[in-house]
Amino acid sequence: MSTESASRLYLTSPAGPAVVETTDAGVETAVAEGLPEQARQAVRSLVPLPQRPQGLTAVEGEAAWEGDVVADWDQAAQEVAWSVVGHPARSSSLQSFGDDLAAAWADHAASLAAAGPVVDRLRGLAPTGLDPAEAVVTWDPQTRQARMDVNLPAWAGPDGTAPGVRVSLTTSEGQDEDVVVRIEGDGHPQGTSMTPDQAREVVAQAVRDATSTPADVARRALEPAMETLASLPGMGGIAVEDPVLLEDGSLSVQLHPSWDGPSTETAVTLTAPGDGGPVTVRAGGPLTAALRSGQASPDRLAEDAWVTGVSPDLATQPDPTRISDARAAALVLGVPQASLTQAVDTLSVGLETARQAAWDAAQGARPAATQRFRHQQAHGA
Repeated sequence: MSTESASRLYLTSPAGPAVVETTDAGVETAVAEGLPEQARQAVRSLVPLPQRPQGLTAVEGEAAWEGDVVADWDQAAQEVAWSVVGHPARSSSLQSFGDDLAAAWADHAASLAAAGPVVDRLRGLAPTGLDPAEAVVTWDPQTRQARMDVNLPAWAGPDGTAPGVRVSLTTSEGQDEDVVVRIEGDGHPQGTSMTPDQAREVVAQAVRDATSTPADVARRALEPAMETLASLPGMGGIAVEDPVLLEDGSLSVQLHPSWDGPSTETAVTLTAPGDGGPVTVRAGGPLTAALRSGQASPDRLAEDAWVTGVSPDLATQPDPTRISDARAAALVLGVPQASLTQAVDTLSVGLETARQAAWDAAQGARPAATQRFRHQQAHGA
């Protein structure tokens, strides 16, 4: 058989071409012109199918041809060659065709009726915000399985490339606690079986990974350290800007008093180098650096602090050139030295973790969500 257009179907048979027609019951049919009238009547007598479940995109096999039923006449064998959408092709004698078709049609109708709860269960596992074209649900009438395919292409953003992903979830009628999740390239083409709640979490992770640039990954990885920072004594009035991922793989984060906007001289910048070296602390900007190196007059900068933005507490120190980076940072932010030390320790660990996560994401080395799930199941962490 071959399809020339959406409206005409040609059967490669001496029985001749067939035009796709709709019966009074709303059944789409493609019947060969040479099909005996007895068989035609059997096709016309088919009852309407139940309404397709909401959220179901396609029935397996229906894209192969236009119509719910195809019937051809095999003159040599004196048999009807026929098929119902989603089911394999069959042959029946003219005498048995009516009963065979009615039984297959009833089975197909029962399968569609059973699809509703399964499709709903599967749709409920998809993260919110997905476009219908990004989450296609297909029902297989033979196996009574529903499959949801999530396809998110890679895309380039201003701060890196999001990798995209292909995920499929499969579940069957009567398997409330059994969902098989497959992520393309995760090393387990047969998929990973899990509960619906686990599947929902894993798919959400997969979609989040697929739509995240390396900078997004870094921001999320740094969140625990940021939460700890906000709880440290004396740091409640300090604002933290989003981390910045540089081309060399280094990751920086800027702190400044919350009553000031981020500016060069009133900020402290922590950087995790791309080569994995220790985190560096930079207090202020070029004027602060000039003050600490002895290249700028402390008295002049102290007088013009409101113009230059240089910390007056730092500028009025007896000898700014002898102050450590951590002490200078505490003075720039106006926080106790002990609080600043705790903040640097906290952010140093967080920055290195975030830098490594961003690097892995940029190199495509981040494990798939199903791989992380299997690791957690195996190791309990």
